[in-house]
Amino acid sequence: MATRKTRTTNGTASETKTPPRRKRTSKASIANGGSVSPTADQIRVRAYELYLERGGGHGNDLDDWFAAERELSSAASRST
Repeated sequence: MATRKTRTTNGTASETKTPPRRKRTSKASIANGGSVSPTADQIRVRAYELYLERGGGHGNDLDDWFAAERELSSAASRST
């Protein structure tokens, strides 16, 4: 378990233990018969790669995100 430091109302520091985060199962994963869909971090990295590949022009962030999501989803479905 991780610990988190917080400040109390009187200004002293306090540590609380936080439970580990559970991996979420996405609704899309359940709808696809349990197949694994790409994580937001995987999509973010691929979208940034697409951004760099097209020269880094601004204004197409959603296009990059959706293209990365489609690309990673199709790669995941082919591998299963």
